Amino acid sequence: MTGGQLHDSKAAKPLIDMLPYANHIIADKGNDSEGIREQVRERNSIPNIPWKSNSKVGNDDIDWCLYK
Repeated sequence: MTGGQLHDSKAAKPLIDMLPYANHIIADKGNDSEGIREQVRERNSIPNIPWKSNSKVGNDDIDWCLYK
């Protein structure tokens, strides 16, 4: 999404604002941030974003079938 000098999660926030309503918003680990998850929840959607491997929170709440 960006030219490489900016982390993709920075560009994700304005893009999420432009999305139509969806029950779930799916993103990859590059968008693993609580800020993005909160933005998705504020839209009354469910974030389906895996946590990075170094995260203290597990991936038990991820719908892997929907993600894939």
